[in-house]
Amino acid sequence: SAREHGKAMREALPVLYSSALPNVYICGGASIFRGVLDAVNRFNTCDGSWEPMPPMPTARRLCAAAAALGNLYVFGGEFEESPTWYAMDHHWREY
Repeated sequence: SAREHGKAMREALPVLYSSALPNVYICGGASIFRGVLDAVNRFNTCDGSWEPMPPMPTARRLCAAAAALGNLYVFGGEFEESPTWYAMDHHWREY
C-alpha cells in the first residue's frame, strides 16, 4: 500500500543522507618534532572516526586540496622548513 511504501522511504532516507555526507581530509602540515608531513588522514563524518590514508608522494605544508570525480588533489604549499623568524625589540631573529 502507499502508506507502507511511504514508511519504507522514511526509514531509508536517513541512511541515504548519512552516507552522502562528505568526508574531511587533512593533508600534510608541519610538526615541531617531525618537520613537514606527508600524512593524509580522513575524518568520517558519519561515524566520527579518523582513518589514516596512504601518504602523499612529497611532504607538504600550507597546501590546498580539492576533491573531484572521486579523487583528492593537493596543490602548492611548501616542502621544506623555512626559517622561523620572530620580532623582539624591533630586531628580527632566526631560530
